[in-house]
Amino acid sequence: MNTITVKAVTNKKDFKEFLYFPYKLFKDDKKWVPSLIMDEKTTFNKKKNPALEFCDFKIFLAYKDSEVVGRVVGMINHKSNEIWKEKRIRFGWLDFINEEAVCQKLLEAVENWGRSEGMTEIVGPMGFTDMDKEGMLVEGFEEDCTMATYYNPSYYPQIIEKLSYKKEVDWIQYRIKANQEVPEKILRINNLIKEKYNLKIVEGLSAKQIAKRYGHKLFNTLNEAFSDLFGYVPLNEKQAQFYIDMYFPFLDKRLLCLIVDENDDIAAFGVSMPSLTEALRKSKGKLFPFGWYHLLKAIRNFENIDLYFNGVHPKWQNKGIHSIYYAEMNKQYINIGSKTAIANPQLETNLAARIWEKYEESNIAMRRRAYIKEIPEDTREKVLVTGASGFIGSTLIDQLLEEGKYNVYAGIRSTSSRKYLTDSRISFIDLPYSNPEKLKEILSVHKFKCIFHFAGLTKAKRNEDFERVNYKFTKNLVDAIDVNQTKLIYLSSFAAHGPGDEKTFAKAKVSDVNKPNTAYGVSKLKAEEYINENFKGKYVILRPTGVYGPRETDYFVFFQTIDNHLEPYLGFVPQHLTFVYSKDLVDLCIKAFESEVSGKTYFVSDGNMYLDSEYARISKETLKTWTIKIKFPLCIVKFISSFLDSFGKIIGKQFTLNKDKYSILSARNWDCDIEDLKKDLDYCPQYDLKKGVEESIKWYKNEKWL
Repeated sequence: MNTITVKAVTNKKDFKEFLYFPYKLFKDDKKWVPSLIMDEKTTFNKKKNPALEFCDFKIFLAYKDSEVVGRVVGMINHKSNEIWKEKRIRFGWLDFINEEAVCQKLLEAVENWGRSEGMTEIVGPMGFTDMDKEGMLVEGFEEDCTMATYYNPSYYPQIIEKLSYKKEVDWIQYRIKANQEVPEKILRINNLIKEKYNLKIVEGLSAKQIAKRYGHKLFNTLNEAFSDLFGYVPLNEKQAQFYIDMYFPFLDKRLLCLIVDENDDIAAFGVSMPSLTEALRKSKGKLFPFGWYHLLKAIRNFENIDLYFNGVHPKWQNKGIHSIYYAEMNKQYINIGSKTAIANPQLETNLAARIWEKYEESNIAMRRRAYIKEIPEDTREKVLVTGASGFIGSTLIDQLLEEGKYNVYAGIRSTSSRKYLTDSRISFIDLPYSNPEKLKEILSVHKFKCIFHFAGLTKAKRNEDFERVNYKFTKNLVDAIDVNQTKLIYLSSFAAHGPGDEKTFAKAKVSDVNKPNTAYGVSKLKAEEYINENFKGKYVILRPTGVYGPRETDYFVFFQTIDNHLEPYLGFVPQHLTFVYSKDLVDLCIKAFESEVSGKTYFVSDGNMYLDSEYARISKETLKTWTIKIKFPLCIVKFISSFLDSFGKIIGKQFTLNKDKYSILSARNWDCDIEDLKKDLDYCPQYDLKKGVEESIKWYKNEKWL
């Protein structure tokens, strides 16, 4: 059985997959109406769409193996939740193959994100605002959808209703015979209404003049008219201008009816356009190379009309004014040769929309529905992984998600990469390490069962940065933890101990005197000492040796060098090296959390010692290549590392080879004792160096790193 996974969209490649997935899904569906790709891009562009100033969103894709089989967007409209006093997350842009499991996984992704943000209900399909598409088609599948509405096959509502989603509201769309004469009686009544209230219809202005004089007034009236409608959020000035710029240049003034009062304010309005349905199908959602031609041709074809939106200012409601603009629009349709009009979705509870039922040959053509569901509480215990964007942190998160026992939070900065954190089940949190009070407040809210503290610097422009991040930030975190609630797994480093004895080459032990030989090691040791002396809760400190595996970048440089037929050695005395594969390390971290062991520090390796020549041989054999051996005197390496360290500080860049790295590379003994680890935590690594290197290089090749 193929596994379905859902991942958040984090890059341009995935966003393109999101945009074009419907083209694959509906390639043989003649009823599908594509959106304009350029409009879709604008909708999700924070620099262009003003609604995104008060809306957060996440885009998700569902995969079966490596093939995209579904998409959805989760949205939190903070302004809407504030106005309507709700805690709702919206879903929209929902498309999926005809499999219940795909739809379920997509909606669960939105639910999970909503839950992590404190939302209690999920509703949709909706957009960021009421100007976006909303409502799932539940009746009228034989009809042609308009540009402003979603298309979906009949299996969509069938599946979503199986997932415990219930009706929240319905919108209805009327089909109207556009060229029927307006009854004389209605015309007489309309004239009396205009005379009584001193109303007039705007005429004699160009579309550009109308936009300049009445554009913002129209949206002010729209805000007032729609204020009590389901989920409506008033458009601000930026949004109004956004839509004026987007739509008014394409409006035909004959299809725009504005009724103004004696103060030249808009009392009521009706906006319609020629149907672009067939043009969008022919253009396939693109303006170029020939899409513009089909759209331009459609704008001049008035046979079929789409009624976009209309409304009456509240102070003019219940005075029969809606009849004026309906009749006026009807006359224009006759004049320009229109035959059929399709109204935009209108709430079935909106009695004013029922005026169409008074017209001959009008009927409800389509029904659309917003579904709602309570977001169930996640009763699993929460765990937090700091430094989650790093290769060890992201690997641990993968393993935690695979086991499925915990509600997993990733602690990362807002600027950190989420390349390997795309799983929809991950909740994100940005921890203010430099603000102890705020940090304590956040941790007290979430009540994590365990914090895996992996965050830290391995490279820094200045030694003070190691002190600030690796020690002081860890101190602040430790002080903020509820010792009765949370167990701490602190990922330190062999560097906190420093290299072993280079005369006897004895294995380093935790009981030895620590002699770190790098600023990095000193900072990690200080953090260890603070935890040991001050943390009163349960904790385990792990000191891994060289950690390698998929996503790692420093050991990758060595593999890359071997692949380029060079086999470098630093110094002339063999190095005693130890390693631990990333999967073994993260399995151990989880075991340390779930065990009763506390207050202990352990070295972590795969239990074997390897000479540097053996490491090179295994890498070379795995890559199936030949090499030229080059031995660099340590004095030369020291000079180069010092130069790169100084140069890096000048240009603001951290090089892999620096003074700290030299201190590590020049040391000859990095062997360690893990017997206590085996005894206390039943540690049994599954990867020796050969197996781990083989799996790592396979990953690097699959990812085109090698």
